[in-house]
Amino acid sequence: MNLDVVETCVEGVFIGFCTKAWAPDESAYLFPMEKGLNDTDDGGELAKDWKYVYSFLPRRDTDIDDGVTPMKTKKGSKWDWKVVLLLIDEADTSIEKAGRHIAHCFSKFTRNKDVMDNPEKYTFNKCFRDNPQALNHYLLDLDVAKVLKSLVCHQG
Repeated sequence: MNLDVVETCVEGVFIGFCTKAWAPDESAYLFPMEKGLNDTDDGGELAKDWKYVYSFLPRRDTDIDDGVTPMKTKKGSKWDWKVVLLLIDEADTSIEKAGRHIAHCFSKFTRNKDVMDNPEKYTFNKCFRDNPQALNHYLLDLDVAKVLKSLVCHQG
């Protein structure tokens, strides 16, 4: 599985796209990671380990572009494509180092037999920084509002 990261117009906020190495236009299966992060018992530990992973959110379908329609994992699928919302302070680490850390953590997490039958290997591919977009280019409108509100409240 590949992890590509894109810079957004919001300082320190990046979007991670996990795709299948053999089908780069298809989303990787992230439900176990999302479920793990949201778990009330173990999610806090995962959040500490994964450091930069803030949440998993549906990817906006830019073909429809109505702000409420999520993109599907592949054409004809009923499952929503999830992206990884990342908070990375470049004063503390590089994007490449953070990307490799996240890929390593996801690979390690999938080795747990309670999580997945077959482990998956995640590899940080690259960070696209040449054309930062607004969050609502990648995320649904309501999710953007929630993210921005939580970031403002978090930073106090």
